[in-house]
Amino acid sequence: MLLTGTSTETFTDSCCDLVTWETLKSHLRRNDDADKSLLLIYLCGAVSYCEQYLNRCLAYKVVKMYYQYECTKTYYDLQVRFPFDPSDTSGITVSVTDADGAETTVSVTQPIGTDIIRVYQSDLPDDWIMITVEYTPAVYELRNAVVPAILMKCGEIDTNREDGPTPKISSINSILNKHRVKRHA
Repeated sequence: MLLTGTSTETFTDSCCDLVTWETLKSHLRRNDDADKSLLLIYLCGAVSYCEQYLNRCLAYKVVKMYYQYECTKTYYDLQVRFPFDPSDTSGITVSVTDADGAETTVSVTQPIGTDIIRVYQSDLPDDWIMITVEYTPAVYELRNAVVPAILMKCGEIDTNREDGPTPKISSINSILNKHRVKRHA
């Protein structure tokens, strides 16, 4: 059974290790630092958009995923799909929380060449309610090649920050298509 859940991302470096503040400011034709915090939010949003479109990780971060399941008794193994490929399978931590709030670390296996890990039913407590998966994804080695797309997306977000029509598919996707990894549904 494939589980779906929510995830949070904690950046170990900011998005600015990919695009510097000076580069962003120059691209958006800003002379002062008045909107710096807002523009950095736009930058993180643009990086996130590009990562989701590419199915690749562009910034150094730790991803923590949470999965809840209503049924307390399962009779089959569970599978969890990664949003990004992990950098090292030994760095994957999976913990299970039971109904009493006790957390236990369980072992997992990842078939070679897949983006799915398997949690065996025999390793789960009978009354588990949540599985937490934490890992560090591998950063795309050609990530600097998509910086123009990130800057264009920042410009698009900045230009269209007021309510209005949604922009049509732009040349941003054309730049990103060369680097995109298609995943099975």
